[in-house]
Amino acid sequence: MSSPPTKPVQYESADMLAAIRDYGNAAGTADVADAVGCSHDTAYKRLRSLEGDGRVTSRKIGQARVWSVTDE
Repeated sequence: MSSPPTKPVQYESADMLAAIRDYGNAAGTADVADAVGCSHDTAYKRLRSLEGDGRVTSRKIGQARVWSVTDE
């Protein structure tokens, strides 16, 4: 008997936004990834999507990208 297929882990947008807020509304991609338990690449892609939706903004500081939640 085989096991049912496992559902891929979903990282909720609300969790990403909460992680940014927890860092004083200025969190690096690695900070968000660590807070929600996903890879840097997954966090970056989700954050870029949120930026496209106007829910976060980002700026480059040195080699890091820092994310902030926009006023909702």
